[in-house]
Formats: sequence, C-alpha cells, structure tokens
Amino acid sequence: MNILIAVELIVFAALLTYSNSLTAPLIFDDYAAIVDNRAIHAPGNFAQWLLPPEALPVGGRPMLNFSFLLNYAISGTQVWSYHVFNLGVHLLAGLALFGLARRTLLLPGLGERFGASSLGLALAMALLWLVHPLQTEAVTYISERAESLMGLFSLLTLYCFIRYVERRSALFAALSFICCLLGIATKEVAVTAPILVLCYDRSFVAGTFRAAWKQHRGLHLALFGTWLPLMLLLHHLSARGAGLGLGVSPWNYALTECWGIIHYLKLAVWPHPLIIDYGEAMFGRAAEVFPQAAILALLLAGAVTAFWRWPRAGFLCLSFFVILAPTSSLVPVAHEPIAEHRMYLPLACLVPLAVLGLLACGGKAYPWMVGALVLLWGLVAWERNETYLTALGLWGETVAERPANPRAHVNFGIALLAADRLPEAQAQLQEGVRLNSRLALPQGPYRAGLPHDRLGVLLGREGKTEPALAEFQQALQWDPANPGFHYDLGKFLAKIGRAPEARSQYREALRLRPDFPEAQAELAKLPAVR
Repeated sequence: MNILIAVELIVFAALLTYSNSLTAPLIFDDYAAIVDNRAIHAPGNFAQWLLPPEALPVGGRPMLNFSFLLNYAISGTQVWSYHVFNLGVHLLAGLALFGLARRTLLLPGLGERFGASSLGLALAMALLWLVHPLQTEAVTYISERAESLMGLFSLLTLYCFIRYVERRSALFAALSFICCLLGIATKEVAVTAPILVLCYDRSFVAGTFRAAWKQHRGLHLALFGTWLPLMLLLHHLSARGAGLGLGVSPWNYALTECWGIIHYLKLAVWPHPLIIDYGEAMFGRAAEVFPQAAILALLLAGAVTAFWRWPRAGFLCLSFFVILAPTSSLVPVAHEPIAEHRMYLPLACLVPLAVLGLLACGGKAYPWMVGALVLLWGLVAWERNETYLTALGLWGETVAERPANPRAHVNFGIALLAADRLPEAQAQLQEGVRLNSRLALPQGPYRAGLPHDRLGVLLGREGKTEPALAEFQQALQWDPANPGFHYDLGKFLAKIGRAPEARSQYREALRLRPDFPEAQAELAKLPAVR
C-alpha cells in the first residue's frame, strides 16, 4: 500500500459515511448562527463578521462566523453548502490525523518498531476516528462545525510543528502559528493547542521540557502568544452562556462533569445512545456520582503517571484530559454541561491507543478486527445521520432519552406543530414551559419566550384568539427585541383582521431585523392605509 491509496480510502470512507447527511435541515442553534445572524447577511461589512454579536453561537469566534458568511454567500439558508463545508472540514481533519500519526510513528525511538507498519497503523487510526459515530454531532449538526473546525486547526498546528522539527523550516513554524491562531479564532478550546505542542515536543522530540523549551523556544512563545487575542475574544463570554456568575455552582458543575467524562469514555467504546441535547440538569450530591468520580480520579492519576514514566503513551492519555479541561472544569458551560461534540478532538487521543492495543492483542486477526470496527462504526454513524434528517425523529428520540429536558420538549413541540399534529404539539410545548419554570438556572429570554410564541401560533390555528394573544404577549414580555416573535404576532393579528396592529408588529420586526424578507412580504400584503 502507498500513501495515495491510503488517502483514497480515507476520502471514500468519509464520503460514504456522511453521504446521507447533506440534506439534514437546520436545527436548534443553526437558526441563531445562520438565519438570525445579521453579521453574515452583509458580506461587505468587515467589522460585522469579524466581531459578530456576542449573544449568538458565533460570538467571539470570527473564523467560525466567516465560514458561515462564505456559505451564506453561496446558498443563503439552503443547507447543502453548509453540509459540504462541514464534511470537507472533517475529511481534512482525518487526513491531518493520518499525516500526524504516520510521521509520529516514524520518529526516532518509534520508527525502529513501527516504521515498516506506520502507513497501515496511521490509516487504521484515521479511519476509525473518521467514521466513529460520536463524530456525527460535530459534522452533521451544522453549527457544531465550531468543534470540527477548531479540531482541524489544532491537528494542523501539531502536524506543522512536526514538519518544522523535521526540516527546521521557518515556513512550517509560521504555518503552525497561523493554524493555532485560526483555531483560537474558531473556538476557545483551541487554548489547549500550545500546551499539546509543548507536551508533544517533550514526549516525542526533545525528551524533557527544558530541552523542548531550549530547542524550540521561539515557536513555543509564538504559540502561547495566541492566548493574547483569545483574552479579547473572551470579553463577553457570559453572553454565550459560559463562565462564572451564571447561577452555576462550581461544585455541582464538577460533579456533573465527573459523570460526563466517564459517559464520553463509554460512548467512545459503545456509541449508544447518542443524544443531541442532554439539557441543563446537574448533579447536586457527591453520592450520585461517586463511582464515576472515583474512576475519573484513578484515570487522571494514571494519565499523569504515564506521562512522566512512559511519555509517549502518556502523552495521549494526558492530552485527552487537557483538551476537555476548558469546558469540563475551568469554564462552566451553564446551559450545556454535557455535549457529545466535545469529544471530537479528544477521540483522536483514544483511537491510537485502541489501534495499538488491537495490534498487540490481535495478532494475525488485527487487520480483520480493525476492518470490522470501521464497518460497524461507519454503519452506526450512517444510521445516526438518518435521525438528523427530520426534526420529528431527532427531538422525539431526545425526549425519550431525556424526558426531564425542557428544551427537548419545546423543540419536539415545534416539530409537531410544523407537522400539524396540534394536540401533541401543545402537550409538548406546555411540558417544556412547566419544566422551564422548575429550572434553577436563569434562562435566556429567547429560550423562555419561545414555547409561549409557539403556543400562540398553535392556539391561533385552533381559532382560540384570546389565549393565543396571551401567549404572544407572554413571549414578548420575555424577549421584546425578538423580531420573530413580533412577526408571528403580526401574522396572527392580520389573520383575525386587525391590520393596523399587524402592520405595527411587522414594522417592529423589520426595525429589529431589516433583512427579514418574510416580514416585508407580509407587510406588503396588508391593505393600504387610507
């Protein structure tokens, strides 16, 4: 086998696994990141896409916002170009991992043992990582490209570092720095990239931290220097639901993350069930997660010990925890304490350990074991992508798995409403309102107002005028600056013959969002003022 064939196999596996994902509709945060993101609707405004609104999922992430700007310029809100981009990013990340693994296995100290099989081993690692079902959320869920794009830049940062070490090339040093900077501008977790490079240098190249710093001080300083612009991008982190001061107890968050990290490890081995939204609920008592906390403490202690005694294997073990640290310990994510997409890059630390374990234990059966895993995980990932094709299927599954999650009920209710299944939709939306009212965490105005707005639409369809108006008003009390809520109220007022009030609501929607073609069209339909 040569490198070209290996690359072709990686491309084929990625395209085949995600061939059914290109028509998956916008869901959840996609609407805020794309439809409601005015910063990408005016491509000539450099300042807007460079500094997108802080409250949106793209806030503080100019590179991520720029990628959406490109897609919006190509296809507007049609999803195909967004999915092609996401798949392209995932494929490039798989190729970067392949190159990174192959060149690592050829380094002095490893080349003597793995040099002859480096190509096959690197291919196995890339394929298993590429088709693993855990990756579907970061690839098929459009707005979670933040994770995959950040992962790509982090892998390229490390890959370019290796090339710099091999050639002593200023070009690859510059490319490593640029990729790190782009990762920082994509998602905050890229803060770990300079740490990973330094640990890699110590484990595989220089042998000690002192030697690593002495030999490659300039590049390490440049990489850690990317933390300076990150400080500016983190200025309004709380607006995005992350950081301290959002009503999250550090103790409860730590307990929840103990459960979450062990759950991630379980999904890495047995990826079922996969859930798009785990909700905001957190554990409150140590006894609830004592087994997970004990296992996690042992694993972390083992990773640190391995890093010092067996640096090469220990690098992979410790890197897993380093990458998860920002969101699992340092910066609480109040409204999403558990999320499968966070395993996108950490999985690249686990898969090589699994491949080398299979090689050591499998003997002659090793190629068949790897092939069977690639096929099995690819089929599970393909099946998972099928779930994303309908909002009904996705949110119905989420409600079944997480019945105490109010967001799941609200989104399932919205999907049922779109399917004209009104009694079921009303039950789900009302359950979402009930569960929302029991949350200890403060809700964002949009999320608190959304179920009321959708209930207003539903009751309006049933001809219940006064209850519908009450729900619309409740939604606007929560979020008076939401153009969608004004638009929905305007449509209902127009329907019941209150044209002047409808006109006022449409105009307010357009004031809040000038590029709102639906509001413009509905306003034009109203009878002229006499």
